[in-house]
Amino acid sequence: MGESETGFIRGRVRADHRDQPPGSGGVFPLQDAVIVVGRSRDADLRLDDSTVSRRHAELRWADGSDDTQDAAGWRIIDLGSQNGVWVGDERVAEAELRADQPVRLGAFTLHLLVDQASAGEDDGTEELERTLVWQEDSSGFGGLAAGGGAQGRGVAALDELSVPALEAEHIRYLLDFGRSLLGMDLAADRRGALCRVMVSGEMGCRCATMIRVWVDRPEKPPRVVSPSVARVGEALEEPHVSRSVLRALVARRQPVMATNEGAGQGGGSAGSGGDDSSWAELSINAEQAAITVMAAPVGEGGGDEGAGDGAWLDVLYVVAQRERGSSVWLTLLELAARLYREGESAWGLRAAAAERAAADREQTQARKIQLGLVPDRPTVKGFEVGVWFDPCLAVGGDYVDVMNLKDGQVLAVLADVSGKGLQAALVTAAVHAVVHAGVAQAEGVEGAGLSLATLLERVNDHLCEYTPTGSFATLVAALLDPATGEGEVCNAGHPPAMVVGADGSVSAMGTGDNMILGCIETTLSCEAVRLEPGQTLVFYSDGLTEAVDESGAMLGIEALQSAIGQACAAAGGVEGRVAELRRALVAYQGSAARADDETALFLCRTAESSG
Repeated sequence: MGESETGFIRGRVRADHRDQPPGSGGVFPLQDAVIVVGRSRDADLRLDDSTVSRRHAELRWADGSDDTQDAAGWRIIDLGSQNGVWVGDERVAEAELRADQPVRLGAFTLHLLVDQASAGEDDGTEELERTLVWQEDSSGFGGLAAGGGAQGRGVAALDELSVPALEAEHIRYLLDFGRSLLGMDLAADRRGALCRVMVSGEMGCRCATMIRVWVDRPEKPPRVVSPSVARVGEALEEPHVSRSVLRALVARRQPVMATNEGAGQGGGSAGSGGDDSSWAELSINAEQAAITVMAAPVGEGGGDEGAGDGAWLDVLYVVAQRERGSSVWLTLLELAARLYREGESAWGLRAAAAERAAADREQTQARKIQLGLVPDRPTVKGFEVGVWFDPCLAVGGDYVDVMNLKDGQVLAVLADVSGKGLQAALVTAAVHAVVHAGVAQAEGVEGAGLSLATLLERVNDHLCEYTPTGSFATLVAALLDPATGEGEVCNAGHPPAMVVGADGSVSAMGTGDNMILGCIETTLSCEAVRLEPGQTLVFYSDGLTEAVDESGAMLGIEALQSAIGQACAAAGGVEGRVAELRRALVAYQGSAARADDETALFLCRTAESSG
């Protein structure tokens, strides 16, 4: 996304893909008042997944000047996308984009990342970074090396200090805090609660805040994640932000501490009777009061391509009196930070479980819809019909249909869309809709009649224009006259149809020269066919021919042809023939896992239709 005219950032948004760990998505700065989100290469915020439309939605900034807006903020507007914009279980045309309200677009979930309230034309990021300036004097440790101090002085890490003896009241208090986090559904509330714990009467620190430091850009000032809070009765001041402390924490990834008095100058630590060996020197001038600074990591992320500012580390940063400069208080800080991290992990798992449950509900509903499109015990003039439809997943990419036309003819179709799952199922629904619309249109024109090739060319045009890039379908269809058994078959890149004689003999029809559907505009050709009474026309998907046994060997067309002949010879009725073929396939697969949808259509011409 390019720079906006103003250059201001009105927040950031993270796009999590459902196949990746929660919170691992790329972070994008929101710099323009209108941002187009979609799969297209020229989208401002590109989400490259086939479940996202080319121009899926629009993020629009409202500055609060409109009477209909309570305050400045972002809204998301659906641009007529195929899969829609979802807030929870509800599909919406427009919604507010809030930090506590993720929005789902196809396989992605958008999370608005707001670190501080913003207003007007600036989100406050510039101001925050001016506030959190380094406050060390010229004697500070600007050249502190990773893992160590400078000139024998430096920042003390938790594993360098003596083993503390913690008081039970502090442990109980922090455990109660950890349990309380599970009842706070807003991340901002949990961050604020962690800071308030540190300035409570039990912990007694002067002020606490949560800040974000940039692992890959140590020279960049930190940014506020949760505003500072102060102890009751204490004036709220800017925290002393020590470059030395934060560099040591980034290098060691564990709690660190420093003071602005030399060892032995201050009082002992509460509950320990003093612990001078744990003191380390902080290069902040002690003009007004001797202080201790403590910091602990509470979260990290970024570092991936397109992740905005790069890798970051969120830090609980605390300023306390000098007597808190001991291993006891640093350990208590670490316990609070650990409980917070565990709470965030629990909320992450809860959110992931909710998303999975929502996805499961979508899959269940999609399966019901798809099964509703499959003909159930269809009755067509002059033929016995058997249908086998078994998706590999909850929904599948196979489409099967058979219908009576007004002119007395019978139309049968079987298609196999590339891929599996929900995306493929959506394309099969589109094929179903175009086929039925084409039939209705042809029957609405008096004397026109249905052209099989024209119907399937319309299906191809629709797939080329509206389906995701790389999505295509193979298809075989027949248009038959029940009175004579004559008709035509059109095969577009599909496995060959088979004709089974009354004696069980099987012959494969040709596949023709037609292209698969959904790639380029094309003209289709058909092959003439005539079914005698007792003969059966069989369509099937490649889930049958590509079924594998326990050794990984595929069944293949010749073996399937033999299995179809044996099934037809073993059973008289068409439903029995379908059942026999399914039993044969299951026996061949054994314990091998299925890898594709399995679909077949049997059309057996009855003797009564020959008159």
